Amino acid sequence: MSKSPPIPSQTCLVRWRAESSLALALDISGGVEKKNIPGRREHRRHHAWEVSLPAGKYYYSWVFFSGQGEKAQSRTPFPFSVGEADRRIEIDGGKIRREGREGRFLAAESQRTWPVPGQIGHRGDGAKASSSPQGRGKAKENTLASVRAAWEKGATAVEVDVQLHQGVIWVEHDDLGNPDPEGPPTPRLRLSELLRQAPPGLAFDLEIKFFPRDLGEVRPSRQDFSQSDSFKVIQLVSQVTQEISQAWPRRNLFLSSFDSRVCALALAMQKDYFVFLLAEGRGRGEALRCLETAKLLKLQGAGIRGISLLGGSGEILEAAAEKGLTLVVWGEETNSAPVRKFLAQKEIPFVTDSLEPPADPLENKNPTRY
Repeated sequence: MSKSPPIPSQTCLVRWRAESSLALALDISGGVEKKNIPGRREHRRHHAWEVSLPAGKYYYSWVFFSGQGEKAQSRTPFPFSVGEADRRIEIDGGKIRREGREGRFLAAESQRTWPVPGQIGHRGDGAKASSSPQGRGKAKENTLASVRAAWEKGATAVEVDVQLHQGVIWVEHDDLGNPDPEGPPTPRLRLSELLRQAPPGLAFDLEIKFFPRDLGEVRPSRQDFSQSDSFKVIQLVSQVTQEISQAWPRRNLFLSSFDSRVCALALAMQKDYFVFLLAEGRGRGEALRCLETAKLLKLQGAGIRGISLLGGSGEILEAAAEKGLTLVVWGEETNSAPVRKFLAQKEIPFVTDSLEPPADPLENKNPTRY
């Protein structure tokens, strides 16, 4: 970190660096009045911002400008804090590096944030047109067109399915390696392309899918975990975490899976993003077991079906709060307007095929939790 002029004892110099060919500005809110700071271009594609801030908690978000002057702002700000002992802070790609007032470097830290309040578009703008009434007239699921449509409808985030096939992380729900009478699905979109081309302010729920081979009718969770499968899971999770760490603009996102082994590895292989275990069953018991497993694995949250929450919401909400877990709700129940209203009142994020545009598309009443 280069030397700079003395900083008043009551403030801290905060500096951001970002690698991007986009036109950017920075929006800061929190302990000070909201500020919009244009970035200055440094060498090659780097932008930089500097501002002196007193101690406190803040949020920052990127403001993106197109060549035609159009503006888009991230709907899910990143949190950061300024401590009394901080003299200088550098934020670069989600990593925070602090320098104390004695000139001593403090330990670098990662911004593991919970980015997704409100409604999450299911596989983009919703389910397959051929499989549900909510899908009619929509772009095909897990495509860039569907993701962009969800953004236009005011989604804070979208859920997409990712899997490893022939060395590439594809955005696809069905098993690309399982030939059936109709033939395997045709891969259309790489994860790297999605992260690069999706609207810059959109967050993601990346559901990591792992398909053990030769299972027959046996469920993956009850199949012996072979050494070959172990290697494939490590390869899958390693490649997903590598791609999201290299993506720019940096995305607010979280990782999820029905497979507890995938979740455990996803948590171990990165320090920046929340990991959620998804409950397969519909009952209250399955939801409670999912919460218990997530707690044992030291995950940040769990995804449960709407019907299990509605059948015993008090007990499940209490169990999640006791274990310090964040809930996400999914399932066909979230396509019901009364259910969505109930979840919104409880401030519980939910995955839905029926996105409802907010009154203010950029409104974010519960932006990001520390």
